[in-house]
Amino acid sequence: MAYELVLELGAVPAAIVYPTGGGTGLIGMWKAFDELETLGWIDGRRPKMFSVQADGCAPIVRAFERGDASAVRWEGARTAAWGLRVPSALGDRLMLQAIRASHGAALAVSEDAMHDGMVELRTLEGIDACEEGGAALAALRELLARGERFEGPIVLFNTGSALKYGPRALRQAQGDMTLRQAQGDMTNGTGRHPEPVEGRQAQGDIDQQAHNDIEQGAPLVTLSLTKGEPAEGSTVT
Repeated sequence: MAYELVLELGAVPAAIVYPTGGGTGLIGMWKAFDELETLGWIDGRRPKMFSVQADGCAPIVRAFERGDASAVRWEGARTAAWGLRVPSALGDRLMLQAIRASHGAALAVSEDAMHDGMVELRTLEGIDACEEGGAALAALRELLARGERFEGPIVLFNTGSALKYGPRALRQAQGDMTLRQAQGDMTNGTGRHPEPVEGRQAQGDIDQQAHNDIEQGAPLVTLSLTKGEPAEGSTVT
């Protein structure tokens, strides 16, 4: 991915905001920038690396804020973004080293913020954004609110496709239908109302069931990176 960024931009970006689960993507890019410098294709400048996690599963953020060299397992992990639900990151040490060496940071965002970011990316950028991509946009907004400023392109990664959440979307649609039936006093001949699914409060249960469906053989489509043409005047890459 680092090679592709340099090819597209002609230089390293000012910052990379990366939704982080296991951390291999962030680590791989940091290593690739060293390779590009060895080849003579870039100089010694590096982007600031920002790791983004969900506030319901943020072992890297916790380790970064504590100044720890490695991350302790996050117990009771819970988030709508499957790619961020990684309680024990595979590359925790290398990831923390890269973040600190780049003068970046690790930060967590709320479920609402990542959902709103996902919707905004779909609406304004026309890409098939998922919650992980929404988390990156939410994190950028948080960084700017903290006073971070960048001289050059800022790259946000959308690390998947909404297609991978197909089973969950189906269950949400079924839940919405159940809620409408209950509100309309429709009993479907059973003599009692079905239990409604109430918004995001039930999100985790829906996620877990959908995850179980996939493990049992339900179709799963994932993309390592979705890319779309930015809208005119867009400042987000």
